Amino acid sequence: MGTAGARAWQLVEAGYTLTLATGSCDLRIRTAGQPATFTLPLTALVGRSALPAPTAFVAAAGGAALTLDTAGGASGLLLTTVVTGSPSFFTVKVVAAAGPSPATPNFFDGGTPATVMTPVAGGYTPDPSVAALSPDPTVVVGELGSRYSEPFAPPPLMVGLHTPVGWVGLGLVGVPNASIIGYQPGGGLAVNYPLATLATFADRGAGGRVGPPTPVAGAPPAAAGTWLGFPRFVVTIAATAPEELTAYDQALSALGQASVAFPPGSRPAWWSWPVADTWGQQFLVDGLGSKRPFTSGWVLSMVAAWQQRFGLQHFTVVIDAGWESRLGSAIPSAGFGGIAGMRRLIDTLHAEGLRVVLWWPLWLAQSVTGGQRRIIDPTLPGFPAATQAAMRILLGSGPGELDADGLKYDWGYIDPQPVTAHYANPADGLGAAALFHYMQILARAAWTVQPQALIDGGAAAPQFDSLESMLRLYDALTSLQWSARAAIAAAADPEVALDGDGFIMDGGQALSHIVSSAVYGTPALYYATQWAGGQPIPLAEAHTIGLILNLSAERGQGEALALPDGAWAYVVHGVVTARTLGDLAMVVFRTSPCGAIVGGTVVGAAAGPVTMPLPPGVTAVQVADAGNPALSATIAGGAAAFTIAAGIAYQLTLSGATCA
Repeated sequence: MGTAGARAWQLVEAGYTLTLATGSCDLRIRTAGQPATFTLPLTALVGRSALPAPTAFVAAAGGAALTLDTAGGASGLLLTTVVTGSPSFFTVKVVAAAGPSPATPNFFDGGTPATVMTPVAGGYTPDPSVAALSPDPTVVVGELGSRYSEPFAPPPLMVGLHTPVGWVGLGLVGVPNASIIGYQPGGGLAVNYPLATLATFADRGAGGRVGPPTPVAGAPPAAAGTWLGFPRFVVTIAATAPEELTAYDQALSALGQASVAFPPGSRPAWWSWPVADTWGQQFLVDGLGSKRPFTSGWVLSMVAAWQQRFGLQHFTVVIDAGWESRLGSAIPSAGFGGIAGMRRLIDTLHAEGLRVVLWWPLWLAQSVTGGQRRIIDPTLPGFPAATQAAMRILLGSGPGELDADGLKYDWGYIDPQPVTAHYANPADGLGAAALFHYMQILARAAWTVQPQALIDGGAAAPQFDSLESMLRLYDALTSLQWSARAAIAAAADPEVALDGDGFIMDGGQALSHIVSSAVYGTPALYYATQWAGGQPIPLAEAHTIGLILNLSAERGQGEALALPDGAWAYVVHGVVTARTLGDLAMVVFRTSPCGAIVGGTVVGAAAGPVTMPLPPGVTAVQVADAGNPALSATIAGGAAAFTIAAGIAYQLTLSGATCA
């Protein structure tokens, strides 16, 4: 509950205290038990480089809410800021009279050295395209100069600031009509809303024109001109930068902005099957640009190689780019025999116990004649109907339809920047909001045709969790890059299934990535005969990979957990069901009907000793393989130590755990 006195308003919650002195714009944040404070100015520069002098601040409080009106010079009321407290976070809502400047709006900044966020000792960016820690953390959604390929489109829409009270997260609650969120050292938080465009339509929640506010008692009348509203900010506080992502997701969930389309326990079992994606193999020996074209026969040959080399009976086949007659068309190419030929291929794969997902581009399409690529306008009146027709062809099971099981999205990062986008109806969305609008139309159309269609997308912002079934980690060059992305996704989107991806993968880091992704997500392999660098995949190694891929599907449906030492665990209903054992081995545990861990399976990609942390209550571990008698693992320091060979599935018997 907030309290107002003669000199200040104060809000005290379990984890933080907010204080605003009368006549000031500086909101002071203090965390429990800490004397240090962090200053967050409740001002903004919207179409202005500075607030007109003299500046006056008039506040009104009610419960856990505070309204601060900012007046400048003879203009009157220019800005209204509303702070609303919650137990673990607070929100800040800004509406402002737009000034004449086209400069990027700057929030939490009054334009003077006395009205900036302070002190800040660097920041954190949940965007894997750039360094995580930097003086000016910035999140970019979509195409921007050299940053053309974004692993996450969009990344979480927040940045973290290192302050004396901990890591302070500044994130957006709604999806904005903007595409860049960046901290300006010595200033505020810049969000690239196109003010001139926003002034042309009413705010629907992503930013736009609003009516002038009613001033609080003692404040002057609202300034004449155009008033703009923007999505709320949510402010969180955490001990570490990664924990800021979890705090952001939890705040959005509490605010009803991070619903998950398919939380653990609701997913079809086949979504956990390993993925065989054609894209890597297409580049190596066949397919695009080679003597042997990418056809139905090519796909069947790769599938047969997968079945033979990896020993798998159930997996998902992703038919990647190149199957379509033209970019953005649901009609397959002549090499796949058009609709009838692709349907025969998919029926054949279904008959073998496999599932089929088709690659699908976002933002780009070609004309019917296969001419120059063009940017799709998702705000056109006919776009929803055209999308519904395409999804019916791709996912429908009737005559003239392909009966695919899902779609793999690509190129979400091509999302045009707000100032350069040319949409029929910009009120439907600009920047991140345009991508949300686009994906919402796609998701509704796809799930109308096939309610359990797998939509494998690349949006890591929690607000997009309702629009995709699985979050793809995207192309990377090293296992560490994939793990870093997985850590962001596991923190910001804990209930969303992860696609580990597998392009571009060479032999030097392939096995470690396959092991880790088999624990934290659905492992994907883009190759059948050789790695990206040209090294052959030996049959013995392929056998081991098959054991790991098969084992992954036995984890159950839960959440990935990044461990402090770089290891990974998988948690189902609070129980660790799988974890990595070093870089090249993993274990999946078995439970009794009452939930006690009583056994498990260990597979390693290399011979040598492994150390397995003991599950709660376990006091003894027996290890056996098909050709040898059981041996007792050495128990010490809460862990079991034993030696394994590569390519053998070791069965564990665990003793001591009991049901509560």
